[in-house]
Amino acid sequence: DSSDRKSVVNRLADKRYLKLNQAFGFGTDGSKTSNIDVAGISKLYVTRSFEKNIGEQHQEIELALSAQRELPDIIRSSSSNSTKWFRITGSAALRKVFEGAFGFRSTFSSISVDRQVEELKAGMQRMFGSSEVSSLSEPGSIDKLIKNYLVRTQINATDISTPYSAALTILRK
Repeated sequence: DSSDRKSVVNRLADKRYLKLNQAFGFGTDGSKTSNIDVAGISKLYVTRSFEKNIGEQHQEIELALSAQRELPDIIRSSSSNSTKWFRITGSAALRKVFEGAFGFRSTFSSISVDRQVEELKAGMQRMFGSSEVSSLSEPGSIDKLIKNYLVRTQINATDISTPYSAALTILRK
């Protein structure tokens, strides 16, 4: 029963199970209704299959596409700002995108979750002037975050043999 706050789908941290419950049309008493969103399920399957196929060659693009798909739901949710940040840190894909966009090191995930949230808020404040996740609802904000992630990922992947190599790499593209 997705309307019962004590049900399994509402208590799980991973809200994909709640969405799956709703997509398959389970009623408020847990029984199946006839309101199955076949078109929506098919669209999500195709989208995620596309992301996975791209991810086999370019994981950073898979993560960027995943962030582009997941962030609007988090931004629109009525949850508190802290809860939104915990949802971001709870998603491996979103956390990697934010880590990369803000220039955090690979050891970032080894610090406590509370500290991660504080660091992410600080990075958000530097990049967007606000530590509120909802500030990403501004036009172009998600694109800015993703572009910053992709640029930093590309720079980190290139071989920098001289102090000028990074600048040359950016100018060539």
